Amino acid sequence: RNALRLKNLNGRRVPPYYEGPEAITDLCAVPLLEGAVVRGFICADRVDGRPFSDEEQAALATAAEHVLRVIEQERAFSAVERSKYEQERFYRASELLNEALTLEAVDERTFAAVASIRDCALMALTVFDESREDHRILASRLDPALKSDRAWSSVEERLEGLTFSNGKGLVSS
Repeated sequence: RNALRLKNLNGRRVPPYYEGPEAITDLCAVPLLEGAVVRGFICADRVDGRPFSDEEQAALATAAEHVLRVIEQERAFSAVERSKYEQERFYRASELLNEALTLEAVDERTFAAVASIRDCALMALTVFDESREDHRILASRLDPALKSDRAWSSVEERLEGLTFSNGKGLVSS
């Protein structure tokens, strides 16, 4: 968590970021601290025997702060891009659902909409009956790549029509 300055190494120790022997005489390393978490280090080394000064260490610390700001900005930019992409997928999914005119088409469009948002092995469409307080599976779809797998092959037929008590299991969640 603290900066490190090593001097008079005379090539005896080589920093781990070198593959072969180097005549490193002096090293200064400053941590990239994000709160209490060390994310990495900025390292500078020399081969001329001049130790690093307090000012040079401070310059590396300033560089570390700039690097952390850039990383933070990149994370924010990535989050915005990811959110934009997800919103576009949700919008497309809602368009698919709006095109459905029959109950069967609603099932198919729902599965297509979900598949456009997230890859999944199995999807199930359920309805909740308030008077009976249970969930009934109306339809299910298996990833076509799994249909040839013996363990998965009959899952769709076995699920449709099953009911589950409210508050119990994944279906009611």
